Amino acid sequence: WQHYNLPAKGFPFAVLTKRIDIFTSEETIQALVEECIEIAKGWDVPLDVIIIDTHDKATPGASEIDKKDVSTVMARYEKLRDGTGAGIWVVGHSNAFGSLRGSLVLYNAIETVVQISKLGDKQNGDYHDANGRIIREARVMKQSEGEAGTRWKFVLPSIEIGRNEFDEPITSCVVEEPAEKEGEKPDDKSWRPVGHD
Repeated sequence: WQHYNLPAKGFPFAVLTKRIDIFTSEETIQALVEECIEIAKGWDVPLDVIIIDTHDKATPGASEIDKKDVSTVMARYEKLRDGTGAGIWVVGHSNAFGSLRGSLVLYNAIETVVQISKLGDKQNGDYHDANGRIIREARVMKQSEGEAGTRWKFVLPSIEIGRNEFDEPITSCVVEEPAEKEGEKPDDKSWRPVGHD
């Protein structure tokens, strides 16, 4: 919000810093539902999205290949969605070959799948924009109620958001469109699709 000069007070965003376990106990989901609803009471807009980062960390002890475990986890995600009215975005990781890890039960039950990857090849390595930043691509791999294949290219420039007690920079990153010319700044076209399969 600082990078885009958005007001900090009342900004409808919250981060839960404590680790959650939605696999071991169903009671955890109900507690999470209640906490999310309570947080959103202070906002001027409805709670739209809950991001689970990552699926693996939120489901300790669950097997990625056991259909029973995966079905249990999916049911808990659905309970979180139904209890809050928010969309649930689950961050996961692919295997060494870039494919989905574990059982297809979760993949088949999810409505939309977006894959994030670096662009590059074996000969040249990672692709960079004109400002030297690694280019990544978001590609819609699955869309139950729409068309898959839309893709966006983007970069993640580092920005300073503050200083620590040693006066060292605290950094984060933002999403921007790749620069075509050195020194180019992002414009309002940052989210336009760059292609379709």
